[in-house]
Amino acid sequence: MHKRTATVVLLALATIFAVSVGPANAKSDKESCKATTTDQFKTNTDGTACSAVVGGSGSNKSKATASGLSSSYASADDSAKSTATASKDSEAVSEVVAGTGKATSSGDMAAAVVEIDDAGLATANATGTNSSAVCEISGSAGGIADCTASGGSSAVSQIPSDGGGNAITSAASGSSSVAQVTMTGGGSANATSSGTSAQALAIVQDKCQVTSTATGAGSEATGVCHDADSVITVTATKGSTAEGSDTAPPTCVPQNGGKAKVTSPMGDCG
Repeated sequence: MHKRTATVVLLALATIFAVSVGPANAKSDKESCKATTTDQFKTNTDGTACSAVVGGSGSNKSKATASGLSSSYASADDSAKSTATASKDSEAVSEVVAGTGKATSSGDMAAAVVEIDDAGLATANATGTNSSAVCEISGSAGGIADCTASGGSSAVSQIPSDGGGNAITSAASGSSSVAQVTMTGGGSANATSSGTSAQALAIVQDKCQVTSTATGAGSEATGVCHDADSVITVTATKGSTAEGSDTAPPTCVPQNGGKAKVTSPMGDCG
């Protein structure tokens, strides 16, 4: 499978739907496509559309369901299982090779994207207007990626490392969270954010663990680990800023009576 960004995937999806096979039953605004051996495409007269695609070897299962002017696309290759469900004018994309993926979206312009290139388990959930959840696993060892976004937030979980690992994100109320497992991999990155413009970032580059939590408007929590067995916890609330790693002393800047706290091998603050 060629690697694609979420934006490219969604643009390609729009093109596919524009040329899908014939109109579906106009009596219902819900369309469901399933494929195990033969691709299936359906488009309602109002534009609601689904696509289920299979390929490669082994037993594959893809299922795409769409309703309420939404579009869904699911593809499964090389013994994969892929599910995409979209409702309330949203888009869901699940592209899986040799793994299991599930993308669920609901709400005007919400988008949920799962991309697994070579094994792994990924689940993306986007709920609410303009929410975006993107889970990507491109490493050969797979891993677990989970991303949940609501209230116009953005959640991104990525595992490009061939060492696998876990990348978990949750974003709510107009915030953003990013979790990445890179380099050697095998570790765990967990990022949680809530509040307008709050940002949580967790980056793991070895078999280490980072948990970053940003709560409250404008809060920023950033954690990065490079060495095996490092454990880093970063918390910021009420617009505070906190940064922690295993290569530099921590930084804690509390604001508005909030909390900035870091626990790391290089020291603690807050």
